[in-house]
Amino acid sequence: KRSLLWQRIISISIGLLGGLLTVVSLVLAWPSPMLLLPTLGFIAAFFLFLSIRFRLAAAHLPACMALLVVLLILWRCDSQDDCDQVRATYGEASTEYRSCRTSSSGSRSSGGSWGGYSSGGGHK
Repeated sequence: KRSLLWQRIISISIGLLGGLLTVVSLVLAWPSPMLLLPTLGFIAAFFLFLSIRFRLAAAHLPACMALLVVLLILWRCDSQDDCDQVRATYGEASTEYRSCRTSSSGSRSSGGSWGGYSSGGGHK
C-alpha cells in the first residue's frame, strides 16, 4: 500500500507540475502567443508519453491543458486583426493604423484621383 501511495503522490505532482508549466509558459509568451505553439506541443507529447508509459492518469491533465491552449491560440490568432500591434503602438485614430487596415483588407488602390493605373488614368 505504501508504494501505491507514493505512486499517487508522484502522479499528482507530475500533473500539477505540467499544469503549472503550461500556465507559466503561456504567461511568458503572451505578447506573441504563436511562439508558444512548439513548446506546448512538446509539453503535450511529453506528458502523453508519461501517462501512457508509466500509466499515470494525472499526466493526462497537463497534456490536455496544453492541447486546449494550442487550440485556443490557433482560434484566437485566426480571428485576430492583423493590425493589432500597430493599433496598440500608434492608436486607433492614427494614420499608421488606418493604412494597415486598408492594406490588409485587400482593397488596395493606386493612381490617385485620375483613376487607377489599371484603368489607364494618370496625372496630367
